[in-house]
Amino acid sequence: MSKTSIFIDWSNIFVYAKNLGIKIDPLRLCNLVSNNEPVIQRHYFSAQDPDNVGQQRFHDGLKQRGFLMHTHELVERPGKIYCPNCRIEVNYTCTKCDTPVTLPPHKSKRIDVLIALKLLQTSHLYEEAILISGDQDFIPIIDHLRQEEGKKVIIASFREPLSYEYRASCDELIILDDHIEEIKQIVEPRGGL
Repeated sequence: MSKTSIFIDWSNIFVYAKNLGIKIDPLRLCNLVSNNEPVIQRHYFSAQDPDNVGQQRFHDGLKQRGFLMHTHELVERPGKIYCPNCRIEVNYTCTKCDTPVTLPPHKSKRIDVLIALKLLQTSHLYEEAILISGDQDFIPIIDHLRQEEGKKVIIASFREPLSYEYRASCDELIILDDHIEEIKQIVEPRGGL
């Protein structure tokens, strides 16, 4: 049995699960990707909204279930366009239809760098890393772990965000769309029988 650590890019997984209309149970997700085998560490990475009480309860529950929590406060940037020289807001309109153009608000999570750092910092503890994310930004760290450190790297992701390059960069690929019922949060009925 190999020593396995799991790294969950929750922001990446959450968005695509939400698009499918489901909620994912992180523990069931870990059980699926590890084939119910013991793991030495389960790392959970997510942005954290300090005003979201429900999210805080969710994170506290994961801590109690043995997850190593890595969060960073969510920073929202306005969707405005500024002149790089004079730093004033600039309003653009489409030259064809006169529709005002703005950038969508951007929420900075700073999570990707934290995940890459933990993959490296803890690599002496595991033989196999399971990365749950479809973000192609991790390809250089995956290549390093496999080629320089001799680690096995498994990627688990929904089909939509999955980078094509991952197929060549990992040892194994788990498509979460094929396992929805196994990872979906089970809602307990309220009240008695």
